[in-house]
Amino acid sequence: MAAPVGNQGFNVNYLAVLRRALAFYVWGESPTGIQQPIACLNGEGVLTPQYVSTQPTPAAVPSGAMSLIGTDGTSANNVVAPNGLVIPSGQTLTIAAGANLVNNATTAQISLTLAQLQGNYTTPVTLVPAQGAGTLVVIESIVFDLKYGSANFAGGGAVAAYYGTASGPLASATIAATFFTTFTASQIIEVLGALAVSASTTVLNTAVVLTNPTATFTSGTGATGIVNVKYHVVSGLS
Repeated sequence: MAAPVGNQGFNVNYLAVLRRALAFYVWGESPTGIQQPIACLNGEGVLTPQYVSTQPTPAAVPSGAMSLIGTDGTSANNVVAPNGLVIPSGQTLTIAAGANLVNNATTAQISLTLAQLQGNYTTPVTLVPAQGAGTLVVIESIVFDLKYGSANFAGGGAVAAYYGTASGPLASATIAATFFTTFTASQIIEVLGALAVSASTTVLNTAVVLTNPTATFTSGTGATGIVNVKYHVVSGLS
């Protein structure tokens, strides 16, 4: 390219300076509702962020009791609590100070060998260990996945979750012995928790075990099991 002649050099340099000085701004709204530039594109084609969006500071959580109230008479304005509980519009749910609406259920998975399946009459299998003074383990549900080997079981008895030992209070509904003695292929069953009226000393700070109070299972060649336990812990009891 030929060198600039006369004042062309001045014009070219001037245009270069003008090009660098030009800038295009992209405007947007901040979380607080203020219109302001969020990016700048200069004459050199360089895009520079001007504002980094941040989330508004969440409102403080009340320290005392509070209420959730539906806003009007339509279901579209029902209030949904964090654990999925629906408070119908127009109804009030009062929450005591320190209460927690979030579902705090825990799931534990326990793998069972053939020996544990056969011998849970004499050697109960711990599903949930004791949680400490003043606590109660509440079973919500148990899913029992029984894997078939090459033979079904014989003998035994109904299996369930118990507090402490097979002589303790039931912590779940029972699974009939036929679940083990008549199966010819892998199968699954779900039972729910079931705590009836019980002496506090027999359930507080007590492990939940899987057992049957009748007899030992025999046979069941090659069988194994997986038990999924959903539970939550209540504390502050005596």
